[in-house]
Amino acid sequence: MLAALRHNQPEHSVLPPLLYFPLAPAAELKEQFIRIATGIGSVVHTADTFEGALELLQKTLQPGQKVLSTLPELSSDGFIYPGKDQDPHIYADLDVAVFKPLVAVAENSALWITEEQLIVRALPFITQHIYMLVDVSVLVGDMHEASRITGLKSQEYGFGTYIAGPSKTADIEQSLVLGAHGPRSMTIFLYGSGT
Repeated sequence: MLAALRHNQPEHSVLPPLLYFPLAPAAELKEQFIRIATGIGSVVHTADTFEGALELLQKTLQPGQKVLSTLPELSSDGFIYPGKDQDPHIYADLDVAVFKPLVAVAENSALWITEEQLIVRALPFITQHIYMLVDVSVLVGDMHEASRITGLKSQEYGFGTYIAGPSKTADIEQSLVLGAHGPRSMTIFLYGSGT
């Protein structure tokens, strides 16, 4: 049977070229990203600079929260910095994890991060709240453009994931529930030109 299946395979064909659409101006990408991100449950703050975004981030943190940052510039007394190859179970009680994605997609507000940014792969899935520091310069219009960018660098990482908004489900009586099986919230600090 398997020999018959192998013998009757369809002919190989060349994949069609990817369609690329002209990118909207940066200001329009930013507006679309914010609209979609808030529409799927994220909270978005804007700042002119990275330092301004950090100030906003600091103001949103609650006293006593266990906060982990995957950004070396945020490793201080107030932030835990994860070590590579650590047991993810030690972060089971994590309140906030802070990441800086490589790509942000305006059409669906998906944020691309690789294991280099994650350090511990489980972090964005076990934390209660995700904070993303997003530079306006990494905004792209759609998944076609995002895939082109991430595909060019695919040899540089072993794991990557898109994250869009907090965890959500509408399985039960078609009622949307945020934080059902993962992070309860996502807060995005969008910074850079065009703000």
